[in-house]
Amino acid sequence: MTDEVGHLRQWVGQCNEALDQAVNWKQYTKSKRGARIFVGRIPGQRLVSLATVQTFTDDEEGRTWKLLENILHSTTMFEHISYFDKGYKTGHILKTIPDTMDGALLVHSTFHTRPMVDRDILYLNVRKVIAEGKQIMFCYPSISNEEANRRYDVEVPKLQMFVAAPLYMHFRYVRSENLMPSCDRLTRNGDGRILLERITTRSIRGWVPNVALNTLLKKMIVNAEKLRADGLKSYVENIAFHTGALPQMVFSTEDEIRGPQTMLQ
Repeated sequence: MTDEVGHLRQWVGQCNEALDQAVNWKQYTKSKRGARIFVGRIPGQRLVSLATVQTFTDDEEGRTWKLLENILHSTTMFEHISYFDKGYKTGHILKTIPDTMDGALLVHSTFHTRPMVDRDILYLNVRKVIAEGKQIMFCYPSISNEEANRRYDVEVPKLQMFVAAPLYMHFRYVRSENLMPSCDRLTRNGDGRILLERITTRSIRGWVPNVALNTLLKKMIVNAEKLRADGLKSYVENIAFHTGALPQMVFSTEDEIRGPQTMLQ
């Protein structure tokens, strides 16, 4: 366990440094709702990384901060994610690991990679408080089925998908992998605003070579991230309005977000 904690601390440190680098890259594009997108390569990494920077408005009670924490790290995180992330398919918390860092979750989820076969991913969602009430890191190192069984006594379910057309067929999900750096950093700016910085470096494996991810598929991945970021922004602001944390109404089309009000029940 000591070696594992040391490895995770290294992840947190390297992710922190990578985010500091990424926000100084040349901006690649900007989403409709103001998320800034950066694309670049961390030294020593074979895949390009995708970084996203967003700001949110908080209230005096910190309700938006708490909501973002729950979205990024909680046993109910997928109840939130299913509303705003169009790439999301299924997600399960296989185990909570409270004595690792400031809390960790063993997560197994699936996501769409159309027109390719959908992917699954097994990873740790590790929470690390950098400054109490001011900054938190959430890191997402991948883990193998064998490691999950050996370290946490968890049998990872073998998932299959079924396709009805043109023939009724079933496939196994292709296992993808989060590479260093893959994390979120949540920071209070001290002026009522919250800064959410995200960097992902993900290999989708299968028959897709790294060069394709770095070139041909880069635009597709960036467009998907713009939709995810805008969906998150709309989701958070709509809930913030309905709970009184945000004073003005934020209008969203049904295509951007599907009924977040149900989360308030």
